[in-house]
Amino acid sequence: MKKIRKPVAGWMVFANDAHIDPSMRDDQGRVYPVMGLAEKSARIIETRGYKVIRFEGKEGIISGPLDDQIQVSNFKRDNIITDSTKTFKAVDFFNSEKIDFALIYLPGWIYAGHHIQALKQLKVPVIIWAPLVAEGATICAGAVLHGALDEAGIDHRIIYSDITNDPEDKRALGELDNYSKAFMVKNILSRSVYGRIGGRAMGANPARVDFNDWMKIFGIEIEEIDQYNLILEAQKADEAEVKETYNSILKMVKDAPVFDDIFNKAIRIYLGYKKIIEQYNLDFASLKCLFDLSDNYSTACLAQSMLNMEGFVSCCLANDKGALVMYIMKLLTGEMTFQGDIISVDPVKKKLILIDDGTAAFNLAQSVNKICLRSQPTMEAAAGGICTKLVAKPGDVTLTSLHMVKNKYLLHITEGTVEDSELDDIISKCKCGWINWPHVFIDMKSDPWKFLQNIRIEYIIMCYGKLTEQLIEICRIYDIDYVVS
Repeated sequence: MKKIRKPVAGWMVFANDAHIDPSMRDDQGRVYPVMGLAEKSARIIETRGYKVIRFEGKEGIISGPLDDQIQVSNFKRDNIITDSTKTFKAVDFFNSEKIDFALIYLPGWIYAGHHIQALKQLKVPVIIWAPLVAEGATICAGAVLHGALDEAGIDHRIIYSDITNDPEDKRALGELDNYSKAFMVKNILSRSVYGRIGGRAMGANPARVDFNDWMKIFGIEIEEIDQYNLILEAQKADEAEVKETYNSILKMVKDAPVFDDIFNKAIRIYLGYKKIIEQYNLDFASLKCLFDLSDNYSTACLAQSMLNMEGFVSCCLANDKGALVMYIMKLLTGEMTFQGDIISVDPVKKKLILIDDGTAAFNLAQSVNKICLRSQPTMEAAAGGICTKLVAKPGDVTLTSLHMVKNKYLLHITEGTVEDSELDDIISKCKCGWINWPHVFIDMKSDPWKFLQNIRIEYIIMCYGKLTEQLIEICRIYDIDYVVS
């Protein structure tokens, strides 16, 4: 499976020639720009896991250890961008690098107009970083560059770093995480291939998308794949590999059915699916399953459980929009995601229950003791299959779903907290009757009635973590409407 990565920043420090002249001093005899802060900020970003590519691939503007002084004279002037010639050089350099955004640090006043023509040629968005200090006139520099970029129609965000009141820079770094991850997602989506295996499932029109829309809006290539291809690959799987996979699965769960023809075919779907992913170079996918596969060969629940656990996003019932949201949340967090049926909402107790017909990743549960495998009920699977029975681990979660309303995408976002539960709690907490499927018990943070008004398909996508701000930033990038319930 393809590895989830961190954002990649193209780092530039802007100033002007007069202010970086060695003889330039303020009335107190200090160097004017806050170059010490600039280098410190770059190093902090690197420690947070970002890959930072500096202008022309050079080293930092200051070598060696840093002290608490924000105005220092030992910076490398050749590494500072001060005029249009250097800006064009930097833009050419970064356009040849694989970066998600350009980060322009402002340690002092700049002549903004000298940089705009070159920045118009930049292929990625810009983040301006300006510290809130009086030294260097950094606020003035941030404001004028912000305005100049707006006037020129250049996609950008601005961050003001308040190190005086927040020495750890939590607010600024939080904004950087939101902006940079959204820009990273945009970059990755424009290179991604989505596989839809099978057609519309169970008449769920809201799951469908226009392939040309996805290319136009997100740059996503879509491969439409027949489920018969999956069966052919499943049938080719080596019997020894099937049995080896079964033995590996037994180590991951509390208990499971004996190995029989049904389990054999369920594992073959998993192995065949992996071949399809490789053949089509897929980054994420969805699978129809019902009822073509489930009535005539096997359900794909076990296969999708395994793949999602391994880091590949696979969404059941060919839910295109759900698959996209799962993939985006996976890119933001590196964590597994879950598509659940909204089976119960208690508006008084503010309780939400999600279930799923067996595709939940094993690591949705807290431990092996909270995962069982069961034979799939035959109501939707005449051929049988294997499904997961588990309860989700506790923690804060973000839930979201993508819809088309009045010919425009709308993202519904809400947050909650998953309750700590045991397998034995399923019967007492949920009256749906399907006790052998995954269950998630959530304390809602939203208005349940507003939540209900904004669900437009039976599913909602869940991921651990608080992702609302990052998802809103993604909506802004793509001009997608959003509602937070």
